[in-house]
Amino acid sequence: MLFILICFSAGAASAAEGAWVLVDEDPMLSNYYYDETSVAEVDGDLVAVRTKAVYTEDGRDDALDTIGHPRGFEDLSSTAFLYIIDCPGNMSRLEKITHYDSKGRAIKSYDLSGRTDWEPIDSETRMSLLHDAVCD
Repeated sequence: MLFILICFSAGAASAAEGAWVLVDEDPMLSNYYYDETSVAEVDGDLVAVRTKAVYTEDGRDDALDTIGHPRGFEDLSSTAFLYIIDCPGNMSRLEKITHYDSKGRAIKSYDLSGRTDWEPIDSETRMSLLHDAVCD
């Protein structure tokens, strides 16, 4: 798991780096992408993948409402995530979150490794679209 976080940290110096593929578009909230260069088998049927949400103005406001409008987040532009996906089990686990400003600078990162539970991937969600894109 350490290898995954090192790769994520090294590759996430800027939210603009990587080969980002559009997964879902919501003009009211955000566009959701995954970095196809980050997709890596972790252990058997587990896959690690970086994703990001690039916010519209309304989406940024919604994200700020969700996280409680912390100081320093006024220029929030996007959020990057590292997920581990259990492909056959149709489950995901969030490992890391990094919020970026409009210049691509990291505002704050949260390492969630070992702190989050596996969650089922519901159909017709962004996670289900991501699952379909990265799992064989």
